[in-house]
Amino acid sequence: MMNQRGTIATAGLVLALVCPPAYSQQGADESSNFGATDLELSLSQMWALPEDRADVLFGSLGQADADAGDSPATQPAAAEPGGWKLSAAPYLWLPKIDGTIGSGDLTADIDLDQGDLLDLIDFVGTLHVQAQRDKWEIFFDLLYISMGDEFTLGPDSVSADVKMAIWEAGLGYRIGDWPIGETSLSLTLLGGGRLSYIQTEITITGAMPASARTSAAWIDPFIGGRLGLSFAERWTFFVRGDAGGFGIGSASDLTWNLIAAFEYELSTKVSLLAGYRVLDYDYDARFLFDVQMRGPILAAKIRF
Repeated sequence: MMNQRGTIATAGLVLALVCPPAYSQQGADESSNFGATDLELSLSQMWALPEDRADVLFGSLGQADADAGDSPATQPAAAEPGGWKLSAAPYLWLPKIDGTIGSGDLTADIDLDQGDLLDLIDFVGTLHVQAQRDKWEIFFDLLYISMGDEFTLGPDSVSADVKMAIWEAGLGYRIGDWPIGETSLSLTLLGGGRLSYIQTEITITGAMPASARTSAAWIDPFIGGRLGLSFAERWTFFVRGDAGGFGIGSASDLTWNLIAAFEYELSTKVSLLAGYRVLDYDYDARFLFDVQMRGPILAAKIRF
């Protein structure tokens, strides 16, 4: 049985995104006789918590990610001149999530820590792939998360599911490498796009059965850079940052991403990475998603 915060989080997220009410008869996606008065009563019961704990679940991961563009899986080893060098890295990003989400006049605050997410997650998949040739690089990043919960709402049983995917693709160009004493500094310019997709589904069984599903997807173009510092034989530290959206079309008003991580080269084929990532969204085109996700990130990178 989920703890109370996890249950309220899941219910709040789904209802916030599908409202104004999109309930329908069992198996349908359109409005049903589950009226506004009933919904307001249900919401008032759900939000009967201290205001500062009006937790709402939204996926994260997390991306996670994933870092999208340069999760710790993204700091490349220097490529030899000539052919393409390929690397792949599964990674784990477990963020704390806070902010505000909503639809129409219905909004809810989010305050979920890592423990809440672990209670709610059903599945997580991540992968960062990068190809590098001379000063050029191409990168792809995918983070997918599925979570859900079952709980009671008055006399009814409720099943709620949330799925989120963050997919990123981009190009990088290393503009320079500069030796500084026994260390080496490098700078790479980055640019690309980040696709974010969210789907929520709720099913109510009982006296008034109903179901609803809603989804949204948008693309945020971004520009940024990565600064790398090789300070020991097998150690590298890097900081990657980008900003995007800029209100272009249906994109976020602003989104930014920051990663700082250490990489340790176990061998010529394998590296381990550990760091911290922050991903921030300010999106309000189809619904409100003003959320920041931040937390530690770990990765294992394999070079081919």
